Amino acid sequence: NSGAARWAILYAVLILVLGWAMPWTAAQAAAPVFQSSQTNAVTTINSSRTITINKPTGTAPSDLLLATLSARGNTTITAPTGWTSVERANNSTNETLAVFYRVTDATDSSVTSYTFTLNANVGVVGAILRYSGVDTANPINVSGITTGNSTAPTAPIVTTTVADTTVVRVAGIGDNTLTAVPTTSRIQQNHDPSNQSNDVALGVADANQTTAAGTGTAVFTSSSSEAWVAATVALRPVPVIAVCGVNGRDGSPTSLSGTVNAYYPAAANTIANAGATSIAVGTPTGDTSKPIAAGDLLLVIQMQDAAIDYTNTS
Repeated sequence: NSGAARWAILYAVLILVLGWAMPWTAAQAAAPVFQSSQTNAVTTINSSRTITINKPTGTAPSDLLLATLSARGNTTITAPTGWTSVERANNSTNETLAVFYRVTDATDSSVTSYTFTLNANVGVVGAILRYSGVDTANPINVSGITTGNSTAPTAPIVTTTVADTTVVRVAGIGDNTLTAVPTTSRIQQNHDPSNQSNDVALGVADANQTTAAGTGTAVFTSSSSEAWVAATVALRPVPVIAVCGVNGRDGSPTSLSGTVNAYYPAAANTIANAGATSIAVGTPTGDTSKPIAAGDLLLVIQMQDAAIDYTNTS
């Protein structure tokens, strides 16, 4: 109806007598949860210059796949169609780190792996991590990336803007010298081919953050001072709708008797346009002893070709 919803019979049900009117409060969110991962390490001496990473076990629609790739050199890494870049940086010509994500859908059921393409023959370590409970419409809350040369690759601070994020830290090192990953460690892999110029390492860790605030840094460990790139990516949880969480202004009822609600039919020929914030109502039935007041709970019900029965039965 061109953005309008036409209501045949519309009732605003108002709980008045026993005071069940309750303010709306937010339900507790749950942070995204790590489920599984797959890794691979190659030196791309093939003509296609690719690395293929298997799909993590248990992948289902609406999961978040987070791909992290650490490559030697100043390397361009291209993800398959359907992946979105989160962060990418290089440390001179020694090390490149790239992070991508994909929200899975029904098409992923027929996929067994994902192939990423590089612009040079270099050593590369790649991992795909699977998370559930992520906001599929806006999965990345905030991210950041930095570089350095030391024995302590350090993922940077980012400031989350929502509660209950899962903060993922990623580090790529331009040598096979990764010896420790922060809590909770998810990936720790060194690639040590015969050609030392292609040595490379990748580490991934994650942790839940309950409040919207700065994440702090996270430190990885390298056995020698090397060029590194490190990133922090905060995953946004599935949004929760508001729920009635506390007693209303008249307290908590202990028993019911009689008619406890007032029922207001919509005014004749009511049209509720998209985005409307008010509805004109007619003469109420039920308990009409109290008018609508601030703090009352209103329940809007759409019915067609029906009549409401407001009597109480055992």
